Amino acid sequence: MELRGINLGCNNKLIHNNKSQNLNFKGNSEKIGDSVSFSSNGKNEKTNKEFIDYLKSATYQELDPKIVKKYVKNGTRVNEAKDEFGRTPIHLARSKEVAKILVDNNADVNAKDDKGKNALSNTILWQNEELMKFLIDNGADVNSKDNNQETPLFDAVRLGKRGLIELLLQNGADPNAKNKDEQTALHKAAIWGDIEPAAILMENGADINARDKNEKNPIQTALKCDNLEMAKDMRMIHKLLNSLK
Repeated sequence: MELRGINLGCNNKLIHNNKSQNLNFKGNSEKIGDSVSFSSNGKNEKTNKEFIDYLKSATYQELDPKIVKKYVKNGTRVNEAKDEFGRTPIHLARSKEVAKILVDNNADVNAKDDKGKNALSNTILWQNEELMKFLIDNGADVNSKDNNQETPLFDAVRLGKRGLIELLLQNGADPNAKNKDEQTALHKAAIWGDIEPAAILMENGADINARDKNEKNPIQTALKCDNLEMAKDMRMIHKLLNSLK
């Protein structure tokens, strides 16, 4: 699954497109690498491309660690192989087992794609908490900023999944990190009208008074987007949290 999108403003999260190639490598694990030829410095662009194609085309169930190991053994440069979006194999590793093989072979867990996103952001889109934890434990930066100055927390809030958001916050994600428009993840939750992520953020220190480049706080942002119930609920949560101090 590939999620590539742009924020359209109030209540619109993403426009999706899927450019993954429909390639089938099932049953070919014994053939991979048989015809690989290496240059004198060991770099093999053909192997790099084939490996990327395999990672993109195989489903989670089809990913075979034996095939991954064979590609690495046969000369794939795990930090140089890239797809058309600039993603390296660690961005495309859908399972902890595959990611471990790559990390054991010096894959850079903080490599960025053309959007400036690290592998952790891709893993969030797949909603794989086990893989997220593995990447974090192996040095993935939970506060890495993409080209829009958004951290992985913005991606988790966009999906609205409690487990993903809490895992990031428990591992040091900054709830008040700002993007290029000086919006926090709480501003984004207000735009999208999603109260559960907003509540989690507020419970973990998100500033309800943070101002974006238009001097709007999250509640004002919700009102601007006609998310009236959202604004009401955020006020109530803020009041409740203050009463517990």
